[in-house]
Amino acid sequence: MEKNTPQPFQVVLDIDAVSYVMRNVLNGVFRFVRAARDWSLVAVEPGLVETFATETPFDGAIVDSRGNVRQRYRKALRGRKAVELCLDAGSVARLAAEHFLEHGFEHYAFVAPPRARPWATERREAFRRELAARGLECAVYRPPSRGDLSLRNRHLAAWLAAQPRPLAVLAAYDVEARKVLGASTS
Repeated sequence: MEKNTPQPFQVVLDIDAVSYVMRNVLNGVFRFVRAARDWSLVAVEPGLVETFATETPFDGAIVDSRGNVRQRYRKALRGRKAVELCLDAGSVARLAAEHFLEHGFEHYAFVAPPRARPWATERREAFRRELAARGLECAVYRPPSRGDLSLRNRHLAAWLAAQPRPLAVLAAYDVEARKVLGASTS
């Protein structure tokens, strides 16, 4: 007599792992799956789950919070489990402020992304509130809305050069942080 082996829980991963933080999140998911042993993961191109037909065979999804997940994935997730992974932008900002304060910085800046993003605005405002609670100010860099990459890099470099030193900079995310590093060395 054959034993009925339960089928693994089929989970679709729809996570944009371009950032260091999201790659760490993915590593955590992978560690959990190795320990659970009853999950089967399928990674898909970010945003692909929202195009799935209702009959696409999977039991659940882990998605990052790019926009309104429940609305975007409503059709594909009908009757399935879903976990939305999102970073707490306020906590990220508070941790950054605490780190900079512990290292004795007195001048602070935030580098915003070229296009407004709700999480970036939340991160910027939480960073500013954390510093303001200690009587400190935070300069905010907003990139020009037009111009080629070279112009934008020169603009950021000039803005950074005009700031008081030493300067603690919180960038909205990894791509902006790399731009700050590049502009600081040019």
